[in-house]
Amino acid sequence: MFKEDLFKLPEVLDFDIKFEDTRVRDKKYLVNANEGYALDVVGHSLARGCISHPEFYSKVGGTIVENLSEEDKEGMFTIFKSAQRGCWSAMEVHFPSVKSDISNDKFETTTYLRGVSTHGINGCLSNQFFWGLIDMFCTNGQISGEYERVRRKNTSGFRILSFVDEIRSAKEQFLTETKRLQSWANTKVNNFDVKYVLEKLMSDKKAENMMVLFVQEAKERGRNMFALQSAFTNYATYADERNGFTLRQTKNVSDTAHKSLWGREMEVSKWLSSKEFQGLAS
Repeated sequence: MFKEDLFKLPEVLDFDIKFEDTRVRDKKYLVNANEGYALDVVGHSLARGCISHPEFYSKVGGTIVENLSEEDKEGMFTIFKSAQRGCWSAMEVHFPSVKSDISNDKFETTTYLRGVSTHGINGCLSNQFFWGLIDMFCTNGQISGEYERVRRKNTSGFRILSFVDEIRSAKEQFLTETKRLQSWANTKVNNFDVKYVLEKLMSDKKAENMMVLFVQEAKERGRNMFALQSAFTNYATYADERNGFTLRQTKNVSDTAHKSLWGREMEVSKWLSSKEFQGLAS
């Protein structure tokens, strides 16, 4: 049964916004209207078109709910993430009932649909929506560079209704993606080719650590493209001693960690759609 409070925001994101004049003609203070303090200084064009997190996610969530059956919404849950004192935000919507199996002679796993919506109120990112999936074997998340991405900037030209109207084809995209993952699970690769691809896509140090992850994944999933994809998504999901890709320990790391990991998902999306990675299938 769908619960209406699934889209209720945590306190760090649940606030109204307003804009106040600065002493610079084309700049405005972005103000947390609930608490009364300034969050940032933004351009006047952003101020004309920007909406709060609660308004944005309410309408995005409503559109998702309206376009999925009760069966598909069974067990649905959300995870909200924030950074930059609540200026940066992301909402993950998980659909465990929309699932598909991936297998080969080495392993079997179940994937399910995940949507990720991002929203910024200070120009830190564009409003975007991505469909992807979760691998239930290791809970790694993935978005795909080949998905149709809905993207609108937070300016006077942005309209929430035109944005949400485009979020329609989630299940179809998910099934297309799982077919591609199944083909990767059946496509064998060797260490030499994987090392070549990694060195083309990333720095030497990152490639070295990623090769270690690939070898670990290959023990469970076989030496194939899916195992390399799983190494990539491990990098985008965790940032600790489990994979050797810890975040740089700055004084505000706790306020930027979610944003940093989202940046890694964008990075992985590019790797998966690169000619180097795709060339492993040939």
